[in-house]
Amino acid sequence: MGDYGFRVSKTGYDVKTAALSQLALTSANLSDTVFVEGYFTYSHSGTSSSFTVHHNLGYVPRFYAYNVTEGRLIPHISGNSTGAFTAYSCYATSTTLVIATATNAATTFSANFVVKILNSPIQ
Repeated sequence: MGDYGFRVSKTGYDVKTAALSQLALTSANLSDTVFVEGYFTYSHSGTSSSFTVHHNLGYVPRFYAYNVTEGRLIPHISGNSTGAFTAYSCYATSTTLVIATATNAATTFSANFVVKILNSPIQ
């Protein structure tokens, strides 16, 4: 790794001797390149739904999902003064990235999202 940078090891591993796969975070991975980036408008109707982005990388990639409409990273929960809420979640598989919504009331709304899928796997 050289003389500069930082390393945080996973539980049970010595940070001084841990292999990259045994690290929770390292400055060596901060230069991840973006595999695909997209801007999506998602319309929701009902109490739960989702949309899927296909990447077919063959491994579960690192990713970022951002709700532009509300200015928040996913996951998050949004609510209003009437007690209605919408919960946003996101997960990746070896072929897809899924953003899902669930509400406590049947509602219809649209939200804008930015998604970045990186070229490195979640370790």
